[in-house]
Amino acid sequence: MTPHRSSITLFIVIACILSSGTALSQSSSIQFEPLGQVSIPHNYQFKGTPVGGLSGLAYDPGSGTYYVISDDRSNLAEARFYSFRLELNMDNKLERDGIRFENVHYLRTQQGNAYPEGEVDPEAIVFTSDSLIYISSEGVPGKNIPPFINAFTKTGSFVKEMKIPEAYRSADNSRGVRNNLGFEGLTASPDETRLYAATENALLQDGPAADSDNESPSRIIIYDLPADSVLHEFVYMVDRVQYESAQKDLFAVNGITALLALDSKGNLLVLERNYVAGEGNRIALYAASTEGATDIKGVAGLQQLDTPLKPVGKELVTYLNDFDIAIDNFEGLILGPRLENGGRLLLMVSDNNFSKTQQTLFTAFSIYGLK
Repeated sequence: MTPHRSSITLFIVIACILSSGTALSQSSSIQFEPLGQVSIPHNYQFKGTPVGGLSGLAYDPGSGTYYVISDDRSNLAEARFYSFRLELNMDNKLERDGIRFENVHYLRTQQGNAYPEGEVDPEAIVFTSDSLIYISSEGVPGKNIPPFINAFTKTGSFVKEMKIPEAYRSADNSRGVRNNLGFEGLTASPDETRLYAATENALLQDGPAADSDNESPSRIIIYDLPADSVLHEFVYMVDRVQYESAQKDLFAVNGITALLALDSKGNLLVLERNYVAGEGNRIALYAASTEGATDIKGVAGLQQLDTPLKPVGKELVTYLNDFDIAIDNFEGLILGPRLENGGRLLLMVSDNNFSKTQQTLFTAFSIYGLK
């Protein structure tokens, strides 16, 4: 039996209200106040689908509807995203009834079919005022399936595809996106003139994946959204993997898992997720700017550059680990409405990988200092 919305009472609320609940870097004016967390139980069912693998968030200010994408590769159910409502209580805090799923929407190919099992890897989602939903897929390099950024209706029907530069397409394991390290970040500028897409780590031909010795030169594409064309490409240097212990043979990754455009001029919030087996996640938020960065549009591989590369500028804003909140595999963030306290609602979500050992956490903040 499919649970009804009342079953949301099964969700667990994690208290995270701090008496001094802000954090900021010394050089940043951006501040955060945690407003609460809701944890969704493992294998929670909604309309016959397991709710998990939540990797990206979107918000429709006109209707107050939120959207969240699942990265299920059509393995447990058809590739899909969900619409839901978020309500804060009288004190502007997120409680257990504050997240209410409303519907599930299944993605359809250009031919109107469901995506076959294992042939799509949806990771990020964007809503625009023309009622289009943009979704990125990391692709499946092992099956020679390229990444995509496609537009869909609010019910999941295919509308159009954005042009993906040839450099991102796999070929002979020598170039293109790495497996599971493709388009993880996607965001539109507030005026919807720009769409930004970021790879989690470097393309194969551009450099190494992040490890304890190496940063990783991820790429950020900037599209002219009205023209559906690529404007710019830039390099963003993902941090080295950070270990707490001296043991360096543990499974470990770090990468971009979400972007949030603050304007149409290339100012972004970037979420980097560092994970080390046995140590857990360390989540960093950076303020980034493309101003002055080297435009690599049309460059097949960074080794072809004949001038020094200037990457996107970045400045640490905060580590989520500095707050008294549960930390897990955070992969999505979105701005919501302005709050009575003068801040904006910032919502994050973590991807539990459909694992009993991880949590699906909706985490709300009030964010201050945005221009």
